[in-house]
Amino acid sequence: QAVRLADEDLKVNPRDPRLLAASAVFLQKFGSAVPARARITSALDSAPDDVDVLYRAAIVEALSGHADAALGYLRRAVERGSNRDDIAEADEFATLRKHASFEAVVRGTEKKETKE
Repeated sequence: QAVRLADEDLKVNPRDPRLLAASAVFLQKFGSAVPARARITSALDSAPDDVDVLYRAAIVEALSGHADAALGYLRRAVERGSNRDDIAEADEFATLRKHASFEAVVRGTEKKETKE
């Protein structure tokens, strides 16, 4: 029913990046990976720096088994103000907890790369 409601909202505003991202998460959770990928891609194209879109992109990637991509989106979401405690506790990121990078993102201990 959540996917149906999101689809109804998207009929009103089909380019709303937050709705696209939210529906991508629902679709991914219910096993519809191809439409989930299409929606999260559209959301990121429209709002590449939106904290909610980045957070949801991390969920889609984590649930797809793409740890590196998920961690990249989480880093960007945290840089834009996403709550580290929420990330640490989110069930969707359970598969990422074994990665040292996840711990660094959650604790805020990642080293920034410097370009010379």
